[in-house]
Amino acid sequence: MSQAAHIILPGSEPPDPGPRPLVEAAPPWFAVRTRSNHERVAVQRLLAKGVEAYLPTLLVRSRRRDRKAVIARPLFPGYFFARVHLDHPDRIEVVKAPGVMHFVGFAGGPVSVPEWQVESIRRALESEQSPELLWKLVRGQRVKVMAGALAGAQGVVVAHEEGSHRLVISIDLLGRSLSVKVSPRDLEPMH
Repeated sequence: MSQAAHIILPGSEPPDPGPRPLVEAAPPWFAVRTRSNHERVAVQRLLAKGVEAYLPTLLVRSRRRDRKAVIARPLFPGYFFARVHLDHPDRIEVVKAPGVMHFVGFAGGPVSVPEWQVESIRRALESEQSPELLWKLVRGQRVKVMAGALAGAQGVVVAHEEGSHRLVISIDLLGRSLSVKVSPRDLEPMH
């Protein structure tokens, strides 16, 4: 059996190999605004429909008088994250979920949240490094954690009381930040 040979001369173009398989990139993350206390129900509905959604939560002590309990509260009340292509039917599923008001964005429409911000929040919360929610965006030198439970997380390092250091991970679009106690020796400046 003979095979066809393609000869490419200088100045000529190679033959078209035909359609190439498309590798679909992971959809971007978007912040989604909900009505008060509807974050969980919206995320549960989306997960049941096969839409990737993430509700970061923080364990806090309950303020109930009759009992003491530790409960998971949304890290960013009124918001969760959904991973969708805006031109995909999953966007409609997000908007139709119970309690969803809209995608967070500007006048031009929804704005995606960088992957590293969502992943850094996830790592910080899973690390159990005493996260502390901050309501103001802290400016400073951006760093990457190179060792320990937070390895790979990125954020801004700030000095804290008593000489300790905290890594601040921000969701710029929401204007909210989370800080986690870190050792300065585990940090590397980002350029």
